[in-house]
Amino acid sequence: MNGWELLECIKSSDELATIPVVMVTSLAALEHVRKAFALGASDFKVKPLCGPDVSALIGAVLAQQTSSEPAACSA
Repeated sequence: MNGWELLECIKSSDELATIPVVMVTSLAALEHVRKAFALGASDFKVKPLCGPDVSALIGAVLAQQTSSEPAACSA
């Protein structure tokens, strides 16, 4: 299974579809970026990435997901 197939599998699953997926690859062509977003990726980064960049990226993706979740209802 390659990364594209894994992304499709995650996004087609009711249980996993809300998990943010960041594609990290050596593929830098615009067609690959478009494909990743079309399949549901949260972000797309081209290797290499350094540690601080990865930490910032994960924080930003998680913050975006948290801000887009509906507020919990307290009854």
